[in-house]
Amino acid sequence: SEDVVGKSMRIFYPGVQQFHDFTKISEQLEKDGLFIKRTELKKNDGSIISCAVRGRRTVLAGGARGIVFNFEDITSRLLI
Repeated sequence: SEDVVGKSMRIFYPGVQQFHDFTKISEQLEKDGLFIKRTELKKNDGSIISCAVRGRRTVLAGGARGIVFNFEDITSRLLI
């Protein structure tokens, strides 16, 4: 919580390129209103996990717009 509040999502990515690749989701969001992507994230201990990421546009009460992300750790499924 206090390790991530107010910080960029960049801290979750193992490298700059992975972060930049992930931030290029706007085209798919504009076209479909949602996206599904696989990416790698860095845990607190420095280890890397594979994640399925889903995102969709949303409008909150009061009219605020944003994107809701769901990250699912799929590392163990990929090892089988």
